[in-house]
Amino acid sequence: MLKYIYIFDLVIFEQTNPLVNLRAIIVDDEAISRKRLEHVASFCDEIKVIDSVGVPEEAVVKILELKPDILLLDVEMPGMTGFDVLDAVNKQGFNPTVIFVTAYDKYAIKAIRTKAFDYLLKPIHIEEFKGTIKRFIREQEAESLFGKLQFSESLSSREVEVLMLLIKGKSSKEIGEILFVSKNTVDTHRRKILDKTGAKTTAELIAMFYG
Repeated sequence: MLKYIYIFDLVIFEQTNPLVNLRAIIVDDEAISRKRLEHVASFCDEIKVIDSVGVPEEAVVKILELKPDILLLDVEMPGMTGFDVLDAVNKQGFNPTVIFVTAYDKYAIKAIRTKAFDYLLKPIHIEEFKGTIKRFIREQEAESLFGKLQFSESLSSREVEVLMLLIKGKSSKEIGEILFVSKNTVDTHRRKILDKTGAKTTAELIAMFYG
């Protein structure tokens, strides 16, 4: 799997648009954490922090008003947790890409089940953050290209879900946890995907996106 991820990163990174300007909102009740994250984000040319909010209830209003591309969201906050904020926003019909930024690793599984893009532990390092943003851009490009492939219509909705997670470098075990199915079920979907696309390996399947 590491080999596949390396090949994927190499191919996509070369195609990443350096002019991408993602809009982000930071939500964290600690001022020092917000400042630190703003500082880290300033080193990433592809992202612009358009607001930084310390009160969760106010954050919900701001998120719905500004509709950011990415939400940099803390978990443990007074009044509302990060999950509460996300739920409140989702109920209003807005579903931003979420990157949880927290000092606690115990919420990682729950974050995955909310389909968060990533889960970063404080203190965040600049290169770690830049890597996450670049990966987000690459995956957006991959999803855009996916719709252009002729074989995409032959896949079931579940197979499409599995394929996109494979493209993102997820293992069968990780995909199973995200989709609430067993590893064996995921492996079965993988075999069907390869059969339908004519690819012999996952690396070859990835190459179809950019060949």
